[in-house]
Amino acid sequence: MTSTTSLSARIAAISIVALSIAACGATTIGEGQREQIVSSCVSAASQSGMPAAQVQTYCNCSADKVIEAKMSVADAADQSKLAPIAQACVAELIAATPGATAVPAAPAAQ
Repeated sequence: MTSTTSLSARIAAISIVALSIAACGATTIGEGQREQIVSSCVSAASQSGMPAAQVQTYCNCSADKVIEAKMSVADAADQSKLAPIAQACVAELIAATPGATAVPAAPAAQ
């Protein structure tokens, strides 16, 4: 089972990427930032305690969903806007993992 704490760490991994992209002067996240998103996410997710076998899949999923959503850098730095993306990617990982359990809901944005 994935705890809210580890889900928050995964969301933070995506937020770190957004801040990195903003530092480069971009305002919208697109295909051109995909490699940077995945690379930064892999580094942060690995440090958050996510199993190594799931990191690349999670980060690819997260990058794809952020790009599909045409998120602004500001949106990608907002954990309340990233929570649905992180939850969807964790749910996809769980669905693809035999014997895995459901993901708890993220805390409500305040």
